[in-house]
Amino acid sequence: MTRVAIQSFDDPDRYFSAIRAMKGTGFVLPRRGAFEAKLTQLDFGRVWLQSGSETLARSGHMSVDHERRPIGFLADESVQPVTLSGAELPVDHIAFFSPGATQYQRSFGSLRWSAMSLAPEDLEEASRRVADQVINVPSSTRYIGPPAAQLARLRRLHREAVSLAESSSPVLRNSVAAIHIESDLTHAMISCLTVGEEKRFHRAWYRHKHIMDRFEQWVDAHPDRPAHLLEVCADIGISARSLTLCCQEQLGMSPVRYLWMRRMKLARRALQEAGPSTTVTVIALSYGFSHLGRFSVGYRSLFGELPSATLAQWPKIGECIPALRKTSQFARTG
Repeated sequence: MTRVAIQSFDDPDRYFSAIRAMKGTGFVLPRRGAFEAKLTQLDFGRVWLQSGSETLARSGHMSVDHERRPIGFLADESVQPVTLSGAELPVDHIAFFSPGATQYQRSFGSLRWSAMSLAPEDLEEASRRVADQVINVPSSTRYIGPPAAQLARLRRLHREAVSLAESSSPVLRNSVAAIHIESDLTHAMISCLTVGEEKRFHRAWYRHKHIMDRFEQWVDAHPDRPAHLLEVCADIGISARSLTLCCQEQLGMSPVRYLWMRRMKLARRALQEAGPSTTVTVIALSYGFSHLGRFSVGYRSLFGELPSATLAQWPKIGECIPALRKTSQFARTG
């Protein structure tokens, strides 16, 4: 029975948390603007299919579900690039993610992406049926460049399935038709993975990824701690020069700027969800902002309003949070 979910977002955190087979954390928006995103998801049973569109550049961390075998690719050749751990995903390549893989993702403007995944046992069975071989699960993310015709077919089938979902087509309510669509998508996915050529990464890419993995572990362990660059570097055993180079490469900003933006975002979330007795001062101090004047100026430059204005919206936002969380539920289509 095919299930469909079509959601719109103006909050990056809720958008990234709704993506299946991958978990997004710590995403920040380098430039101020109105964030809008749309996420379309289809669950055919074995194949999970997703399509996303975003209006603003963003940087953040993603981790892959151990229980799924996902691939991702740009929706078409006109899309602006995206980087994974500092390596640009070519428009004619597919990212084949390893179980539990982690990477920093960065986009440079509006973005349209496509993804699909299978469970491990379904990937193994499908690869035997389609290619008479078992696809080796990568130990780290791989970029695979399939023949142009194969990738074009996968994109077309993916796009057609998304179009059926977004138009509420009765086709998806027909179990026989849905089985055929799922079969075609599976065949196209396996074909691209088994006949494509793998892009090789330089040794520096692996070294920089290792540094950023250690940086992310530190950030996860100290989510609201006001960090000093030398302190972070001492804790993870990396020089300030190397960490700054890697952050500029993979996030488009210095580690100090990234940590500051993350704490600002956490403070904003706290202001949005705070009760009427909470003050801006209490929240600012709890997230390490000891200079309240600088906090207000920085907050306004980042979010376009004073922290007191965000706090004043509490009754409206507080009432909406339960309803927003319900939007992540799948709707049955047949």
